[in-house]
Amino acid sequence: MSDQGLASSELVDWYRQALAASGAGAGEAMRLYLVPGMTHCGGGEATDRFEMLDAIVDWVEHGKAPASILASTSSGPPLSRPLCPYPQVARYKGGDPKDAASFKCSV
Repeated sequence: MSDQGLASSELVDWYRQALAASGAGAGEAMRLYLVPGMTHCGGGEATDRFEMLDAIVDWVEHGKAPASILASTSSGPPLSRPLCPYPQVARYKGGDPKDAASFKCSV
């Protein structure tokens, strides 16, 4: 969400338009995951280390769409967070604020 080349608001607008143009059920075929603090292709003060390919393969081959993607930091203090499908965001529910298990995806 800190990409110098493409504003996250533009991605959200495109995603909404794509869902509208694709009709009912499109949300089951595509999702948008925004990464707070990540700059273009990684870095920034963000949880910029995550594995999307495994989640996509599990979704396509087994019909299991990811409810969230586990992300961690590549630099700075170690912490993890869930990346949530838009419009959901990771909300703190209590516990260790450095651990993804202390957050849940919700609107």
